[in-house]
Amino acid sequence: MSGWSPTRAPPRPAELGLRLLLAGALVLGTLHALQRAIIEPLVPVFAAAVRVLDPDFTILSAGVASDGPVQSVVIRANLALPARFAGRTVYPIGWFPGEPEGGIEVKLSLGGLLQYSGLLLIIALAWPARTAAEFALRLLLCLPCLALLLLAEAPFTVLGELWSAIRDYAAPGSFCGWVVWSRFLMGGGGLLIAGSCGLSVVAASRRIVRTAARP
Repeated sequence: MSGWSPTRAPPRPAELGLRLLLAGALVLGTLHALQRAIIEPLVPVFAAAVRVLDPDFTILSAGVASDGPVQSVVIRANLALPARFAGRTVYPIGWFPGEPEGGIEVKLSLGGLLQYSGLLLIIALAWPARTAAEFALRLLLCLPCLALLLLAEAPFTVLGELWSAIRDYAAPGSFCGWVVWSRFLMGGGGLLIAGSCGLSVVAASRRIVRTAARP
């Protein structure tokens, strides 16, 4: 969707809007069709990232499950050891003899996990490029951003939900950094980050191509 020439004036709002609509239809349709193929191989990476970010938790199971037409990543976790939260000691589920074993289950829809990546790709495809080289470089620069956006959403959301369950049990309403960050992402912060990444990729590819073209 490059279709751009250095002699053309900047796109009119109507033209840019049409390009965004076309890119949105292409990206969202493709991601919906391939969502399981994209996300399922990444589930072990998400689980490993949760353990690295917060060793307080151990992952009991992680996989993709279907609930009717909705497909979700389902991660079950439990505290690895008793932990302190808001001045109280919280014990893992099943810690004491005679208690049934269990864990905290978190579900993340596949479509929701791809929303940040989708916005990034829509911006990258829709924004006019002056040359084919600039457009190709833009798509290449998208790859590390896509990986970062996926890792910024899934593990942080899982940890936010896990600590939210513990907070509601131990000290409802108390402050928890994981919960605050997760709510920020879900409340629009993640889309803001994704949009900023998309515009940064557009600007970076244009600057790199301009610099390379200078004598």
